[in-house]
Amino acid sequence: MKTGTLLICIAWLWPALAFPQHPGWTEAEQEAFARYRTEIEAPSEFLGEDAFAALQADYYVRPRDAREIRRLCRRMETRKYVHNFILETPEERLRSKREIGELYLDSIAMLLIPANPAMAGRFIGYAVSMEEELGLAEGVRSFLRQQAAAFARRLRAAPCAETGREETFVLRTVLGAGQAERVINARNAPAAEGKVRSVWAALAAAGLDGQLDSVADCRRACSYYLKEAFIRDYHAGDAELTSANLEDLYRHKPRIVTVYEGLLQRTAIRRKHEEKVGREFTW
Repeated sequence: MKTGTLLICIAWLWPALAFPQHPGWTEAEQEAFARYRTEIEAPSEFLGEDAFAALQADYYVRPRDAREIRRLCRRMETRKYVHNFILETPEERLRSKREIGELYLDSIAMLLIPANPAMAGRFIGYAVSMEEELGLAEGVRSFLRQQAAAFARRLRAAPCAETGREETFVLRTVLGAGQAERVINARNAPAAEGKVRSVWAALAAAGLDGQLDSVADCRRACSYYLKEAFIRDYHAGDAELTSANLEDLYRHKPRIVTVYEGLLQRTAIRRKHEEKVGREFTW
């Protein structure tokens, strides 16, 4: 396992992803809370419960994390509400509340990501959710959790941002190749399985499934599609290496994939011919 210096290098490469520590209250916030406590506690408690309910609506909250996430929601909303008594203009209050929200949401994300890996991007969240299975050292676990929270923060700000290439760089650097492949495969497995179901349905509809085994051949096809996706993801940004690995993979296609691709080619040729005939008939 690569740790130590590599982790420091990664953190240096991503200054924008630097993970803030759980914030402490400022002196002004503490003074305002002490002075206006009776006016702050009741509404902020309701807001905290609403924030927790919103998270439950959008994510799976593990029972063991629920109490801490609820506490963080209440603390976040209390601290935000305090700024109604500190800042004068709506613009100042809005800005400060957004900043406070992001700080607490980072801490909340750390608890949510293991059960909701997609909220941290394409791959990093899966690495966090699989840290026990992968047998990761505590230093690597901590680093990946922080990176996952940082990617989640970026995606809150820009939900359509593409972070896959950066994530695979992290995986290539701190995980072994076999570990990285398991993480990427975990993310790609539903798509590969869905593809195999479509392949088998198409072959069955065309009457081409007679000499194929619905279990063994489908398993081979799933493995093939997973490997194809892994090559594209793991080597993203290196066109030459991606091409070389795909060429090798394509030389060893399972029979079911070859039969399916042949069906697609014949279907495409037939449709092209039908379109040509249709145009000639119209003319």
